[in-house]
Amino acid sequence: EVHAHARVAVAVADAEGLDALSLRRIAAQLGVSAMSLYRHYRNKAEIEDGIVDHVVGSYRVTDHDESDWVDWVYVTCAQMRSVLCAHPGLLALLDKASMNASSHGINALGVMEAVLSRLRNAGLAPTPAARLYQALMAVTIGSVVRMSRPARRAVSCAGEHAGEGQRVLDRSYAGV
Repeated sequence: EVHAHARVAVAVADAEGLDALSLRRIAAQLGVSAMSLYRHYRNKAEIEDGIVDHVVGSYRVTDHDESDWVDWVYVTCAQMRSVLCAHPGLLALLDKASMNASSHGINALGVMEAVLSRLRNAGLAPTPAARLYQALMAVTIGSVVRMSRPARRAVSCAGEHAGEGQRVLDRSYAGV
């Protein structure tokens, strides 16, 4: 049931932006009363947190197995970029989520743990691993922000090898 709420919320945010997102709007799309959604969410902020976690969980960006840790991290970030290109309305939510640790859902925490584990297994100490994780997220999100709308569509449709989007990410990761 909560997954249905999140799917509708993502569709509204993708089509009309976050300003169009409300409990009433989601309820109307689902054919239920807005009050019934209050059993699951106290407010719009909780829906927004759920959207991010739902999308992160739906794409499973860490489910691949390159033997080299640098390649694994690169593929993970490229897949995250593809997800963000498919759902550019989430960019503002990611900025809010990064400022509020309590808004990280289980899927987002799973991605963070998987990346940090790879970095630690590669020999990085906890603090440098955490700093590199933050830098990778900033570069990945920033690369999407810098893309043109046509480039975002190309990346979301074609995956990780999509023209301008790939060049932006390659330039962004140069020297990291």
